[in-house]
Amino acid sequence: SAFDPHRMVTSDLSLVSCTLNSDPMEERPLGLAPLKVGLPLIGDRLWAIGFRHQDISGSAARVSPMISSGLVTQAFPTGRGDRMSAACFEVDMETIGGMSGGAVVDVDGNLVGIVSSSLEGGPSYMTLIWDALGLRVKGPTPRLSLQPTITLLGAQSWQVVRIKGDVERNPWGEITVHFSQDEARLLTVSAPDAFPDDGRRQLTADERMAFMDEHGGELESLATEAVIDWLEGLPLDHVYAFLGAAQVPADLFPGLSGFEIEDMEGAEDLELITAREGSDGSLEIAFFLRLQSYVWILEMPSAFAEAHAEALEAHFINIETEGGETRMERVQRAYFRATTRFDRTDGTFGEISVTSSAVIP
Repeated sequence: SAFDPHRMVTSDLSLVSCTLNSDPMEERPLGLAPLKVGLPLIGDRLWAIGFRHQDISGSAARVSPMISSGLVTQAFPTGRGDRMSAACFEVDMETIGGMSGGAVVDVDGNLVGIVSSSLEGGPSYMTLIWDALGLRVKGPTPRLSLQPTITLLGAQSWQVVRIKGDVERNPWGEITVHFSQDEARLLTVSAPDAFPDDGRRQLTADERMAFMDEHGGELESLATEAVIDWLEGLPLDHVYAFLGAAQVPADLFPGLSGFEIEDMEGAEDLELITAREGSDGSLEIAFFLRLQSYVWILEMPSAFAEAHAEALEAHFINIETEGGETRMERVQRAYFRATTRFDRTDGTFGEISVTSSAVIP
């Protein structure tokens, strides 16, 4: 903001594009620093990399590189007051003015956060990269500029960002990070109110994969039946929300008198959101899946249908009139989120409860 009074500063992070003045050396090629989503542990050694401001010579700012190193001494996974509201941690090292926004890396060179603030002589406070996972930014490179904005996880799918850690984004835009047992313990100790230790262990990524290999097919079949039953049991006014998401005009809703649901292609893309061990040894599971296509079979009085014939033709198929009733169909796709319990003793799933849905345009 000191250089552009029309720009509002909301972050301590800046992106700078530059052209190299020399070719990278063969033994030290340029590469993307992998971003690691996780929680540094107490006692881990980290390095802060940045530049210190020296003075202004003419119209140019003179800066020199600076590297500091130290051990993690404290974690603040829910932030540290109003000044640092994002997840951050304390490191026993000194950083100086001009290093803010600089990379903080672990012993393997993974970028885990950025320098945010410090006290003279140390310690320094580093903001983790967690919040950046939810941001959408403009991509200046030709590949990323093909769409208006992109997330880090979206850029990773195009192989222009490297992200390490067990992190997923679901169709609702929610990001889930699965922590190691050591990280989970640090979370519960550092922020007991936000991360209470209820004694239920989360399955690791490998354990979730093994579970899906063995039971995923059965869960997908049972979940498909449960979703169809859930849709069939909806009050008629709840159906309006699904049709509205498909851009069906609201002035058609008062004419609807009944509906049926038919599954056409079954489910796919079933993914576990969480799977944790219950006190009785069973697994408490939250998951989502996609119904590839299902059909709303809707009914309305013929007189109403005739009065809105043009709109019906634009939004429905297989319109048929018999007697005083008109039936029509609308094909839709959607994600559904649900929970269930798996009994490890007899290998059976309990009742599946649908908790929310997300219609695919």
